[in-house]
Amino acid sequence: MTDRFRPDIIIRDRSGSPIAVVEVKRRATAHDGRELDQLRHYMAAMGDPDTFGILADPDNIRIYRGNASSDSSPIIIASPGILRLYDADYDSQIIYESYLASLVEAWLNDLSIHWKSEHPPGEDLLPKELVTRLQAA
Repeated sequence: MTDRFRPDIIIRDRSGSPIAVVEVKRRATAHDGRELDQLRHYMAAMGDPDTFGILADPDNIRIYRGNASSDSSPIIIASPGILRLYDADYDSQIIYESYLASLVEAWLNDLSIHWKSEHPPGEDLLPKELVTRLQAA
């Protein structure tokens, strides 16, 4: 994968295998298939059918299990409810893509090592396999 065509975040386990590919968008992506196509491309490029795909925007975080092409019903979690823990002013500011990526990365790290909270927001909504793999990474 070239630097120009890379996902915003790649989470890998200790052996280097991909756990999740994250693509962050500044605007809500509910009705735009281009973002999902981009995520599908990145997931396929990882070469591991067990890689999760995460598409995040200021409104929602969508989690796709394995192959985003065949997962027509992703888990959808409201971004403010998750990311407010990492920035209390989340609702009162313009969230730019790079900052949103930082907040999503903080959340994923919290899911992995519980640095901010004993039970990070949304943990109970995610597939157990994803949480287990993040914690083992």
